[in-house]
Formats: sequence, structure tokens, C-alpha cells
Amino acid sequence: MKKDIFLLHGFNVKDGGVKTVGSLLEDFPSAKLVNYGWLGFLGTIFFNDNIAKIVATQITDGCTIIGHSNAADIIYRMSQLKSCPKIDRVILIRPALDSDISFGSNVDRVDVFFHENDRPVGFAKWIPFHNWGSMGESGYKGKDSNVFGHDEKSIFNDKEGGHSDVFKKTKHLFVPYLKNLLKIDNNS
Repeated sequence: MKKDIFLLHGFNVKDGGVKTVGSLLEDFPSAKLVNYGWLGFLGTIFFNDNIAKIVATQITDGCTIIGHSNAADIIYRMSQLKSCPKIDRVILIRPALDSDISFGSNVDRVDVFFHENDRPVGFAKWIPFHNWGSMGESGYKGKDSNVFGHDEKSIFNDKEGGHSDVFKKTKHLFVPYLKNLLKIDNNS
């Protein structure tokens, strides 16, 4: 049985994530892009909880969720809901999330793609009263044994580390790596 894959974009996109996480539809054509709209920074503070509740009604039990940037906060909030279906895999690409946060028992495995030169998420750790943090820059620093880090600088030999590089500059390396991680045939 094929598991459903859902794609969630970051907060500062006006194309519904088409040019970022939505670009993975070329390589994962059966995936579903969840467009929660453009929020702006204040929108993440006021609406991430509501978006998490809405997205939780759209995902399926045992699915995989691939999220970029702010999507990590939405996925985290969603995973804390009693109404959220069980999530098999979460793939976080440059997550704007505190680096020691715990997803709890509703998520079987989390893979975090990070780069030490990702400044936008590096600065996020200084934002008070927000779940945002530097996980996308420093990797996961918490105690959960089901969270695994993937350092893009060493894996993809990406010296620059732009916030959305895996969707552009290093996509040709990222996609086969991700398919292997998810045990998906590279021809599918």
C-alpha cells in the first residue's frame, strides 16, 4: 500500500509553495500540495494554530508530510492535537522551529534537513513567544530518539546554504537522497 505524501510550504510565499516545496510534485506526482496561503510574519503568530487544525483534517493516517520553514511549526502544532491522524514520517526542510522541541508519540519518525548558513531560521531563535527557532540552521538538539539530522552542507556539498536551495540549486542531489530515505523507487 502506497502511503500518502503531503507537502506544506513556508510562510513567505505568494504562489502557494509552487516554486519551493511544490516543485517536488515533479518527482512525487502523487503527493498533495497543501496551500494554506500567504501569512506574513504576524500571520504565523495569529494563524498557525488554526491552520494546524485545518490541515489535520486533510491528512491521512500513516502519511508522510514534507514541510519547509514555517510548515515545521504547523506540523508540530498539528502533531499535538488529539484529533490528528497518526503520522508515519515528517521531513522538515530548513525548519523554522525551536531546535529542542518534541513532536511526541503521534509521529513515528522525523528527518531534519539543516544547514549552518541558513540565516533566516538562525535569526528565528531570537523571536520571543513563538515556536520558531534555529532547527533549520543547527539541526535537532532535543532528546527524542526518533529525530534524525541531515546536514546539507556535508551531504550535498552546499557551501552557501540558501534557505530554499534544495528546491533549486541542490534539488538534483536532494530528490534522490529523499527518495532513498523514504524507500521510494527513483523511477517512480
